[in-house]
This record gives sequence, structure tokens and C-alpha cells, in this order.
Amino acid sequence: MTNLTIENFTIADLETLTNLQNAVVNCVCKTAYLPAQLAVLTKTQAQLSEDITSENCLVAKLSGKIVAFASLNDKKFITNFFVDNNFQNKNIGSELLNEIVKLARKNNFPYIFALSTTNAKTFFEKHGFVSVKEKEVLINNICVVKELMTLQLAEMDFIKTIYK
Repeated sequence: MTNLTIENFTIADLETLTNLQNAVVNCVCKTAYLPAQLAVLTKTQAQLSEDITSENCLVAKLSGKIVAFASLNDKKFITNFFVDNNFQNKNIGSELLNEIVKLARKNNFPYIFALSTTNAKTFFEKHGFVSVKEKEVLINNICVVKELMTLQLAEMDFIKTIYK
């Protein structure tokens, strides 16, 4: 996409990211989750700020407008991955994920995880992630089913020794 840039998160982006995340959850996830589950999947600015301040968070901007964001924590988890509803299926998510993978490689992560909503599972699979298991996550006493997925980025040393 020609005017797409991917930049580091700044605190000035927080309100936009919160609005984007909540809009995506309420639109895209509404067919897969009950209203109570949608309510716990949305976040306030304070909650999102706690979630991304200590993480590597990237924002995708199209002609200067934030249209997506993703974050990767030091435990190798993609903790947020949201693309504006109006910009999905336009390769923006793929480009953002490529940058997250570069960030993981730069940090020498041999693999990364995503705890994906039902709706995003096929996106991650398309990019090489494999499903580990379906996981019930308890958020504010509400059970939300997510898919634990992983992407191997480097050969594991023990695999090399087995197949010498």
C-alpha cells in the first residue's frame, strides 16, 4: 500500500488506538461472541495503556491516519493486533505482522505466540501460525474462548541435534 507507514507507538496515539480496538471488537467479533464477552474484550484507555506501555507497539498509518496497531511483549506474545474495519483485507495487517515478526527476530525470539479471537484465526494461519489449542480465558469472571497459536521463527537447537 503506497502511503502506508509503520511507526513506533507514542502516548499521543493512545486514544485513537483505544477507539480503533473497541470498534473492531464490537464489529468484527459480534458474530462469534456474546454481548458480555464483547464487553470484556473492549478496553478503556487506562487498560490499553497498561497493556502496551512496556511492550513493543507498532502503529500502521495510511496517509497519516492510524488504521492498525499491534504489540509484542517480552514473553513473546502478540497481545494486541487490530486493523480498522474499513481497512481489513487490504494487506495492512500482513505488513504490520511482518514488522512484528522482524521485531521478534531482532529480539532473538525463536517463536512468538498469538492468543487469537475466533475471527482472526484464519489470518494468523495464513501467515504460518499453527494452532496449539483452544483456550478458555477468564476476563472479569467472563469466559472467552480464544485460540493459542504459535509461529516458529528459528530452528530449535535440539531439533538440529536430533536430525544430524
